[in-house]
Amino acid sequence: MDNESDMLVRLDEEIEKKCAELRRKRAEQLFQKLFTVSCVLFLIVPVLLAFTGVSIFTACLPTVIYMTTSLIFLTPILISNNLGGVQK
Repeated sequence: MDNESDMLVRLDEEIEKKCAELRRKRAEQLFQKLFTVSCVLFLIVPVLLAFTGVSIFTACLPTVIYMTTSLIFLTPILISNNLGGVQK
């Protein structure tokens, strides 16, 4: 009986190792696909904008405006260190 419990413990550890390895491989594959898609988009989007006649600066303008207004409004909160959390 003791031999069987030792064997089950070892098998459980091996199963956990194998599951962790499979999760790691799956994550690596996901990141590889994400990297490939982002590289393709990095090449395709400027070409499509150029063919349609849209300037890249015009396409990026809403993002720049959003980031600028966020920086203007959030900087005083960050400087005052009043983030609403527990302070020591």
